[in-house]
Order: sequence, then C-alpha cells, then structure tokens
Amino acid sequence: MKLSNRKVSTIQSQIADILRSELIFGDYLPGEKLNEQDLAERFEVSRGPIREVLLILYKEGLIESKRNCGNFVCQPLSKPVEELMQSFKQSIEQFAVSGQVSASRTQHKSLALLLTQMDLHLKHQELSEYKVAEIEFQQLFIELAAGKDLSNLWYLIAIRVQQNKEPLEVLSKRLENFTAQLDGLQQSKPLNQ
Repeated sequence: MKLSNRKVSTIQSQIADILRSELIFGDYLPGEKLNEQDLAERFEVSRGPIREVLLILYKEGLIESKRNCGNFVCQPLSKPVEELMQSFKQSIEQFAVSGQVSASRTQHKSLALLLTQMDLHLKHQELSEYKVAEIEFQQLFIELAAGKDLSNLWYLIAIRVQQNKEPLEVLSKRLENFTAQLDGLQQSKPLNQ
C-alpha cells in the first residue's frame, strides 16, 4: 500500500493514522489480533516501524498488548464507561466553545479547510473520512480555546467513543454547528497575523 504525501509526517505517523481510522470505524473486530509481519508487508516497511505504531495505538487505548501473545483490538467500552467518557468529551467541547478563541490567519485557514473537507465527505457519504476531518477540526478548535493539554485529553477520549455510527442528519447538523463556531471565531476577535 502506498502512503500519502499530503502532509509532512513520519512513515509511522502515516501508518498510525491509517490504522487508527480503521480501528475507529470497525474495519477490525474487537479482540482481533494485529499481526506485525502482516502489517509490515501491507505497508511495505520493516517490523520496527510497525512496533512503534502499535505502541502509539496502545497508548491511545485502541489496542491492548498481551505479553507473549501480541496486540489485539480493544473490546468496546461498557455502556456506563462510554456514557461517562461521552459526557466528559461533551463538557470539554462546551468549555472550548464558551471561551474566547483567537487564531492566527493560518490556523483559521486550517479550520476552514477542514470544514470544506467535512462538507465534501458528507455530500459523498464518505463517513470515515468525514469523521477523521471532524476530529482534526475539533482538536484544533479545542487547542485554540483551551490549550494543548485539554486538546490531547479530548482526543484520547474522542477516538474511543467515535466507534459508533451516526446518521447523516446528525453529522450534517454538527457540521452546521462547526461552521457557526468558525463564523463566531471570525467575528469575536480580529485575526492575528
């Protein structure tokens, strides 16, 4: 599989992005083993980078590592834990939206580009791609509003609770809300250079 050159990143980051997306959107079953050799062949790399990728995914809580057995896709969250994480995720999002947010021109353009990508993915019903762009948008917005620490915490929660399928109407409504957030950002403060 050839990897994208769309942004400057390490081969490990690119592989992690692909596998993360596949894990979040159910391309692997809970409990399924992730074989290092198979992944190395698939991505045309040695097993070293694959081990680094698996460590990243383990730290994000998407896979579990069993000593002398390998790496496996995590089981779905229990209902009470998922509800708690969803509530905390929403609290962080509300905190970010309620605060004063300032962005450089470049950051603003990045947010606008992500909204455009989300809109196109939604129109073409590319739900996995939409969700990836949505996570990037929200993570950047939260970072601008509340800082990197809260943004990183939100991200770890978001990738664990994003494993559910949502109807197009819900995604479309959320896209409208994100557009309003960006419009509010433009109106609330002059953009820094």
